[in-house]
Amino acid sequence: MKILYYSCLVSQNLLDELINQSKGENLPAQSIQKFHRLLVTGLKKYCKVKCISSIPFSNHRINLDKYNPSKDLDFLYTSKNNKGNFVRQILNFLMSFYFTLKEENKVNNIAIFDYLNFSVSLGGYLACKLKNIPTVVIVTDFPDLMVNQSSVGFVTKLKYKWLNSFNGYILLSEYMNEIINKNNKPYLIMEGLVDSSYQVSIPHNKEKVVLYAGGLYSKYGINKLVDAFLKTKNDYELHLYGNGDSVPYIEELAQSNPRIKYFGMVANKIIVDKISKCTLLVNPRPSDLALSRYSFPSKNLEYMLSGTPLLTTKLPSIPIDHYPYVYFFEEETKVGFENTLNTILNKPLNELYEKGVIANSYVLKNKSNLIQGKRIYTFLNTVYEK
Repeated sequence: MKILYYSCLVSQNLLDELINQSKGENLPAQSIQKFHRLLVTGLKKYCKVKCISSIPFSNHRINLDKYNPSKDLDFLYTSKNNKGNFVRQILNFLMSFYFTLKEENKVNNIAIFDYLNFSVSLGGYLACKLKNIPTVVIVTDFPDLMVNQSSVGFVTKLKYKWLNSFNGYILLSEYMNEIINKNNKPYLIMEGLVDSSYQVSIPHNKEKVVLYAGGLYSKYGINKLVDAFLKTKNDYELHLYGNGDSVPYIEELAQSNPRIKYFGMVANKIIVDKISKCTLLVNPRPSDLALSRYSFPSKNLEYMLSGTPLLTTKLPSIPIDHYPYVYFFEEETKVGFENTLNTILNKPLNELYEKGVIANSYVLKNKSNLIQGKRIYTFLNTVYEK
């Protein structure tokens, strides 16, 4: 089997170049790159994979005229043009269509599309239909569909119709299937994946730090978390990484409260290092948020992998089999956050250590990219045989 994989995934060399040229401003979404890279690496253990990718330009300063893509094996980039979003989207569509038509016809070719990369995926999808290549879509989020269908525009209606036309679906939660898979096609639930090669020496003596890395938005419970943390009675610090509308609030509080530290946007490798050394990781995203039923935060699995215990809200998309390996906030109020933080941070350090160790073991054994790659490979064979 050979997989044609349509997304915004780029080689590590190109990603390093994009990050370097961004100079710390508007970095490419590293969590998305990590998700696709891990998945492709897992799939390559079982079959060939060719990536047809749009380049995730993050700001207008980036110029790739001198970059040679020929050294990026197994990658075809639809456009190095960074002159305007509209032109780039048109080129993504056309080149994706062209690259797919050029692919050698194989009896067992199958295509995987990232729904969130519309232009490159749509071009490839149409060419696959012409060549009778089975199509599978990965849906990690779909905010444009969580509205009244009668009030949306033409493009969103087109996306919705397109989304219901695939041969198979890879989804983050069972709830997604109710919304997306109207034709009862084969589907697979995969809430996420972690790096099978990850090795960490989990220290017994952790830094007295509670850490959050990700979108710093009030709607994600960040302001509530910061306020609750400042009410706790301990000598821990709260470290925050990322960007969002809560940043001015965080920066203002940090000026007068040395227990609050804001570090901005940093490379993922820095986050990976930091989360293994702190005492507690937190995810305060409200469970009643509209999309909480339909999206699983990838950071939860990354946190569990780190060997540091995770404290999270009880999101509907969290599988029950995760429950023994994480801590949950008792109530999603400011007082509830405060009480739970006090309770967890007053636990014996050995108990916190063991919680992190068993979570690390669980995700490596059950959620690694090799395990998930094998599950998807088996699923793709099922779809192909249909």
